[in-house]
Amino acid sequence: MNDAATQVHLREVTDDDIEGVATLHQEVGFTPPDAAHWRWLWGDNPARELMAGDWPRGWVLERDGLLGGYIANLPLAYALGERDLGVAVPRALITSEQFASQGLRLVSQYLKQRGPDLLLCTTANSKASPIWDAFRAKRVPQPGLDAIMFWPLSADAFIAASATKLGVPSVIARHMGTLGGPFLRAESALRTRGIPRPTRSHTVTAIHPADIDGEFDDLWDAKRRESVALRASRSADILRWHFAGRPQAAKSSDRDIVVFKLLGRPGIQGYAVSETRHERKLELTRTRLVDLVVLGEDKELITHLLWHVQEHARAIGSHVLEASTLLPASHEVALAGRPFSRSVAAWSYFYKCRGSLREELKSAERWALTPFDGDTSL
Repeated sequence: MNDAATQVHLREVTDDDIEGVATLHQEVGFTPPDAAHWRWLWGDNPARELMAGDWPRGWVLERDGLLGGYIANLPLAYALGERDLGVAVPRALITSEQFASQGLRLVSQYLKQRGPDLLLCTTANSKASPIWDAFRAKRVPQPGLDAIMFWPLSADAFIAASATKLGVPSVIARHMGTLGGPFLRAESALRTRGIPRPTRSHTVTAIHPADIDGEFDDLWDAKRRESVALRASRSADILRWHFAGRPQAAKSSDRDIVVFKLLGRPGIQGYAVSETRHERKLELTRTRLVDLVVLGEDKELITHLLWHVQEHARAIGSHVLEASTLLPASHEVALAGRPFSRSVAAWSYFYKCRGSLREELKSAERWALTPFDGDTSL
């Protein structure tokens, strides 16, 4: 190792690193964390008891007191059937330009840890994906993780945003939207794109995520009993932490989350969660389905929830509805709505584990990931 490399120290994250980590976030255009954000990630995290013992909060690269690299090691609670698992998720892998050659040390350190039952990455981008492959992390075998389905709800705005993303000046892009919008609307009407209105009546109520209550505990207990697949734990306290607990300073002012719960006898039979953001650069308001849980994977109930998410998106003026990482029954219902589809730029889902768990997770049937998993929707 050369002299420059030996001067770069890799160590565990401490509370004193918050300012340096915030500076790194700013350098790469991320929203910088503050003390409240770190308290939410670690102190308020319902999975914090998993961190007892050998579970660092993450690692940093440091030279002469200057932080030049960071990776968080977020604890999340999971279940494989009736078995509870501690899962470590890498979050915010960042290196400054002068530390770029040392960034692989952060990934290596994350993958070497032995405290968690499972290491799970859900947000690898086109630059990071080859790195996980190079370190021989396994690709999650669940089908459908490499595509995003979408339905334009405002044809003019969607076309204009697509043109802007391709580098077309905004004034011209808006004209393209005005001219192309009628054709896209006609095509969508001809193909009857969109989740159809359900024929049978079920009660679906929209609530704020802070109002998630004990009924969701009952739903989670029932769901884990009916399935042997790996799922992120969805107790009421975890759902509230995930969707409602993030400090206001760390939130986008345009981020809106709504929970749709489907009532039955007894209790709730399922729920869906939508997230809406306004992207100012594209002048686009996007609604995403970020979680969907239904007892028995009942397609009729799934249809009801997806339709309510769609109609909510229309009502608030969202320009496009997106759904990805759907389980088979939900995927089938979504396909019946004749969505457009696009492939993701890179494979995002990797894992590593040991012992008998390694053999169990080779099968696609043992995976049940949604955008709720990892840090995809945090």
